[in-house]
Amino acid sequence: MSKKAGFGFGLFVGLAGAAAYVAFKRLDPSKQKEIVNKVNDTAHDLKDRAVDYAFYASDALSDTKDALSQKTNEVSENAKQAFNSASDKINDHFQEASDDDNDKSHSTQFHTAADRLRDELGNTSEDAQDDIVVNADDVFKNDKKVETFYPNGTSK
Repeated sequence: MSKKAGFGFGLFVGLAGAAAYVAFKRLDPSKQKEIVNKVNDTAHDLKDRAVDYAFYASDALSDTKDALSQKTNEVSENAKQAFNSASDKINDHFQEASDDDNDKSHSTQFHTAADRLRDELGNTSEDAQDDIVVNADDVFKNDKKVETFYPNGTSK
C-alpha cells in the first residue's frame, strides 16, 4: 500500500471507531449493557473455538508424530535387514571365492602368474641386498672433475 492509501485507510478506521463510540454512548444504559454482554459472549465463544482448534491441532500433530516415528522405525528395521542380508551375501560370495582360490583347478592366468612371482621372490638368496646405499666416500672416490653447465651453453 502506498503512503496515501495507508493514511486514508487509517483515517477511515479511526473515524468509524469514533462514530461507533459516539453512537454507543448515545444509547440508553440498558441497551449499552446488552451490547457489552453480547460482545463479551461472542469474544468468549471465539476464545473457546480457538482453544478447541488448538487442541485439534495438537492432537493431529501428536498423531502425525506417532505415525512418523512408527514409519521411521519400520524403515530403520528394513534397512538393518537389507544391510544384514547384503552383508551375508557378500560374505558368502567371498567365502566361495576363497574356496575357489584354494582349489588349483580353477586358477586363472592371473593367479598362475601371481603364484609364480611369489615363488620367484621367495627364492631370492639371502645375500641379495634390497637397498641402495650411497655415501660420500663412494661418490668422491673417483678423481673425475665435476663440470657445471649453465643455461647459456657454457661450462666451468
